[in-house]
Order: sequence, then C-alpha cells, then structure tokens
Amino acid sequence: MKLIDTHAHILKSSFKEGLETVIKDLNTREMKSINVAFDIDSSVEALNIFKTNKNIFPTVGIHPSDTKKYNLKQLKRIESLITSDIVAIGEIGLDYHYDGYDKETQKKAFIDQIELAKKYSLPIIIHTRDSLDDCYEIIKNYPNQKFLLHSWSGDIKMTKNFLKISNNIYFSYNGIITFKNALIQNETIGSIPIERIMFETDCPYLSPVPHRGKTNYPWRVEEVIKYCAKKLNIEFNKLNDINIKNAYDFFEIDGKEN
Repeated sequence: MKLIDTHAHILKSSFKEGLETVIKDLNTREMKSINVAFDIDSSVEALNIFKTNKNIFPTVGIHPSDTKKYNLKQLKRIESLITSDIVAIGEIGLDYHYDGYDKETQKKAFIDQIELAKKYSLPIIIHTRDSLDDCYEIIKNYPNQKFLLHSWSGDIKMTKNFLKISNNIYFSYNGIITFKNALIQNETIGSIPIERIMFETDCPYLSPVPHRGKTNYPWRVEEVIKYCAKKLNIEFNKLNDINIKNAYDFFEIDGKEN
C-alpha cells in the first residue's frame, strides 16, 4: 500500500536509538515522507538523509520556538541550504504557548522566511500555536503563496477565514483528531474542500489512538487517514489517494524522487 506522511521528523533527535531502523522500516513499506526541519542543524540533517533515501523529502527552516537568537546570519545560512532537493520552507510560524516567547522576533523570523520561500518559489509549512490571529494577519498578505497549516486546530470561524485568503491554503490533520477531546478538529475537517486537506503524523509525537502517549512513526499516518475516512464517509483508498495527490501537488515532488 502506498502512503505519504506529509509531516514527520525523521531525525536523530526524534529517534535517538533507532533512526536507522525507522528509515529501514519506512523503505520496506515503500512509503514516502516529508522530513520537516526545525532549525539549521535539522535542516542539514534532513538534506543528508535525502541523499541516500529519495523517498524522504527534506525541508529547511527555523521553528518559532528556535528563534530566540534569530538573526540575518541564520537566515542566510538557511538560504545557503536551498537546492532543488528542498520541497518546502518549514516548519516556520508563531508559537505563543510557553512563557518567555518573543513575539516580535518570531514575527520577523516568520516574515523573513516567507519572503525566502517566495524568492525560491517554495511552499511553506506553518506551525501556529496560540497565535492564529497573528498568523492570519501575516499570511493574508501573501495570497499567491502556498501554505500548509500543519496540525490544524483552528475553529470553524478561523478555518473559514483562512480558506478565504486564497486557494493556496491547505490544512493537515494528525493523530490529535483521534483523541476524545479533539472536538474542534472533528468539526472543522468536514468544512474544508477535500482537495485542500492532507494527513500527517508529526512523528515522533502525537501518536493516534490506541497508541496515544507512545512513540509515533510515519506509517501511522494510515491510521489517521482511516479515522478521517470514516468521519468524512469516504472510502479509505480514495482518501489515501487524495492525500497522495494533494501532497504531490503542494510539494511538487515529481522528479525529486529519482
């Protein structure tokens, strides 16, 4: 069965004792994954993994939680890593969840990296937590830019606001939607055009039920899709094919896997 996980962290920091085993298992299953970076080191690592695993597509970017020491030198370093192998800038965005965040620095890093993606015609993977209003105010200024709102958690009103920006806004769902308290996610998924939805794991985090609390793996995207297929009253194979098509369209993967 062909699968694609549109947001995973297939990195040493994620699987300290078993990264090679995870990659081997992923290859055995003949599945693909977007390997999402969160700082300079993980961006370099994702690129290196792709050299020998053409089904694990790399991104580059600086996560908002890693912007405390952000400066233009770091931006230039990220830019220096951009090659034809890169499928997206991300994950980038805003995160006001934990105390001590610097809102203005996060915004600057976010906007700078959006401009970088625009310069190189790359799509963007967005991380937004407790920051949806500010995130919306920023990306509404880029209607021609492709954005994927990863681990979507906005309510119906916010979902509609983002949908109105342009047809370039996509949303992805992960194991959270299988949780009993995920009322918002279960409500919003039916309000989004199916051609603008994708599915992910965010592994090693957010394992779907019944694996909640355990290490997550890329192949568990199958369980997320199965859950959502029932929710949307769509056959699993059809929704899986839609996920693959949407991912290929968004990330422009064709030609990179050879």
